[in-house]
Amino acid sequence: MDKKAEITLTPGLEDYLEAIYNIEQEKNVSRVKDIATMLDVRAASVTGALQSLSEKQLINYTPYEYITLTDLGKAEAIKIVRRHKLLKRFFIDILGIEEAIADVGACNVEHNMPRPIMERMADFMDFMEKSGRFELIEDFKHTNHS
Repeated sequence: MDKKAEITLTPGLEDYLEAIYNIEQEKNVSRVKDIATMLDVRAASVTGALQSLSEKQLINYTPYEYITLTDLGKAEAIKIVRRHKLLKRFFIDILGIEEAIADVGACNVEHNMPRPIMERMADFMDFMEKSGRFELIEDFKHTNHS
């Protein structure tokens, strides 16, 4: 696979890649059981996703062995995790959404948000942090919203 080519993943495969990344951060390697538990799916469902990710050269996968990310897979997973964290932070810090709801919302939105919007949102978050002018944001978070 040409490393410069854009990698296209379904939302489901993005979830698997993100799960593998998060498990690797904790345990260094992933197992089918770990992934199934994290995503709340059957182990049999994990196998097809792992085969697809392996064909795209994003993971090292052999049945009944540990699963690890390739360098390409790790780079892609980091992008996915970054999008998720940015959205979750925006929902909590800017919109005042409860963390559990923000996490679910971030997971749903992260797969479909166009890159220019995501980048502009990141710029906005950086601007707000650097400006130190969160008064309006705090006022907004405490308004009665329907």
